[in-house]
Amino acid sequence: MIKIPGFRTKTPWKMALASIVYGFIAVNLAVFIWAVAYNPPKTSPPNEPQASQPSMNKPEELAWKVFGKANKSLNGAVEIAFYAALSSSPSRLNITYRYNPIRNQVKAEIGIHFSKKIKEMYERVPELDHIVFNIQAPATDKYGNTAWTKAVSFKMTRATYNKINWSNFAEDRLLDVAEDVWITPQLK
Repeated sequence: MIKIPGFRTKTPWKMALASIVYGFIAVNLAVFIWAVAYNPPKTSPPNEPQASQPSMNKPEELAWKVFGKANKSLNGAVEIAFYAALSSSPSRLNITYRYNPIRNQVKAEIGIHFSKKIKEMYERVPELDHIVFNIQAPATDKYGNTAWTKAVSFKMTRATYNKINWSNFAEDRLLDVAEDVWITPQLK
């Protein structure tokens, strides 16, 4: 007679714990089998040419695709807009981004918004060494005039990108690992 661990002594708490563990194992095994069966690796037939990589000489063109262009207008002000990408060389990218973050949540919000985009840029442009972000937000002066002003700036380097375990990285911590971080006092 085969005795199953957790059920040999007929102790209720051991049986409950064993049931939970066995259930967890069964669910994970089913998910793994489903992922392998329904998501086979994508390969090209031998006669089909591989898709070409984007132009590595123009990271600013890729930045326009990754970060996007102006989205919907909110009360006359662009809520989220990729304003400009100016590159002085293929290894350096300067980005000015218009964004309206929520006060007191700016670090987490910017991290969540930019992490995947930064990762994609470094993956797709191997010679890209660093990206400098200048994020503008709408500010209203004492006379009621609204203008886009510098709100946050930071730099991400390839060295920092390589240190990050992206599969386990908490996106809201991006500004904790970025370099030269500056946040306007109005958003702190």
